Amino acid sequence: AAVTATPAQADAQIGITVTSGTTTKNVVNGGSAALAVGANVIAVTVKNGNAVKVYTVTVTRAAS
Repeated sequence: AAVTATPAQADAQIGITVTSGTTTKNVVNGGSAALAVGANVIAVTVKNGNAVKVYTVTVTRAAS
């Protein structure tokens, strides 16, 4: 699964992490991460100057 985040402002910085169970992986913007079966939490952290905002979504992958 590809993970991509685009900041609305050019000087903003983005960090992406994917957590599956007890495993956390930092993902380079535009990079990919294997999703485990079950719940996977994707957190996107946006930093712009002193302002920090975190957006979180949980993606559940079914067994194939």
